[in-house]
Amino acid sequence: MSDSTPAPDFDPLRVLVANSNAHSRSILRISLRAVGVRDVVDAGDADAAVVAAETGRLDAALIEQDSLGLDGAAVVRRIRRTASQEVSRLPIVMVAAQASAVSVAAARDCGVNAFLLRPVSSALIKVRLVTALTDARPFIRTQVYVGPDRRFRLATHGFPPRRFGDDTPPLAGWPGRR
Repeated sequence: MSDSTPAPDFDPLRVLVANSNAHSRSILRISLRAVGVRDVVDAGDADAAVVAAETGRLDAALIEQDSLGLDGAAVVRRIRRTASQEVSRLPIVMVAAQASAVSVAAARDCGVNAFLLRPVSSALIKVRLVTALTDARPFIRTQVYVGPDRRFRLATHGFPPRRFGDDTPPLAGWPGRR
């Protein structure tokens, strides 16, 4: 967000905070309130998080990647696989204590819209919420993956597109392309 962009109004948002640790949920709730989110739904375990997503008419979710009794990736996959299109497309920010290549790839591969590394601040939460809420990547639904397109940059770098469904037109005579 640039200085000329008006600040988003987070007041009407309803955001899920899923973390098995009550203190961590409290920190996230306070940070969300600091950026203007007034309606925060708490979930202390995986089942409560999924039920809240399915029934809570949420606008976004902050889900802890790994906390005792809560496997964030499994929660995200369950939400993404729900029958309701509205629920399965819920903007999700994965919150994690570490940003190893493995943990970031696991978050991306389960279908999150954004990744937030601890320690958190209100400013970082605001940036990640805006990222998740304005994510314009195509939504993919296959047998093995449901979520936003895992590719953030769709530039071709002078090469022809590699996947069916890319928005760029195929080169004439390129093998494997229609």
